[in-house]
Amino acid sequence: MQYSQRGRLADQIARVVCFLCAILLVGVIIAVFVFIGSKSFKIFSEGANVKTFFTVDNWDPTGANTGTPVYGGFGLILGSIVITHSDSPGSAHGGLLH
Repeated sequence: MQYSQRGRLADQIARVVCFLCAILLVGVIIAVFVFIGSKSFKIFSEGANVKTFFTVDNWDPTGANTGTPVYGGFGLILGSIVITHSDSPGSAHGGLLH
């Protein structure tokens, strides 16, 4: 009887510890999203707009070339899609890195 009560107590403690770890993990993930999001959306308050971000491939946040900061993420997005697609295991082309 005593062993069975110890086993139940250990099981309950393990469940509580796992639940607390899960809550901590969710909190950390939310904090990462908030941190990255707050830094990422800052460019839209500095003069960039959604249309130019998705259509222009020039990234010059200091404005060294034109005098005006330019935030174009098209090249980064397209490059990520191409590399992800071409290096996937099911790709018919076998990937760029093979």
